[in-house]
Amino acid sequence: MLPLVTDAQARDAVSAQDAIDIVEQTYGDLGSARASLSDPELMRLDHDAWGFALKGAVLDRYGTAGVRVIPSHLGGGNGWCLLLDTASGRPLARVEETWLHRLRTAASAVVTARLLARPDSRVLTLVGTGRIADLVPPRARPASPSRRSEWSAAGPTRPPTSPPGIAPTASRSRPTTASTRPPTAPT
Repeated sequence: MLPLVTDAQARDAVSAQDAIDIVEQTYGDLGSARASLSDPELMRLDHDAWGFALKGAVLDRYGTAGVRVIPSHLGGGNGWCLLLDTASGRPLARVEETWLHRLRTAASAVVTARLLARPDSRVLTLVGTGRIADLVPPRARPASPSRRSEWSAAGPTRPPTSPPGIAPTASRSRPTTASTRPPTAPT
């Protein structure tokens, strides 16, 4: 039988730093043509009562391909990934994708912020939907005492939250004022 990797097993096996490292490597692999994404990037299978979205990628570094299947209908449950060996095309595993999808999205936010931030940036503000932003590791916060992080993880059904030791910033429901607005860059 094809092995199943559950969300619980993935949580035990993959740390936030692992995810950041893999996302960083994969972005580099995409840029140097050692990885490729499905074309079209997303395919939809829709019906009156149900629907699915499919995405895929090939990672030369690992000799694997993955096809994600994401239910897009109410009651559709978790997303799944079928992991394949690129040489033989043989399925290697089924992977539950709910927690891993959120972790991968959080890791992408960290890597993107690192790549796009100016070297003299002093403020990092992350705004997320809660379940994803909660997975952004504290290591993503600037280490320098001259920098500060602002953190907001609010969603439509969640009050603003923040990781332990970090105060949440202004929520979407509170207007930005001069006291809550981040400092502007010198011109």
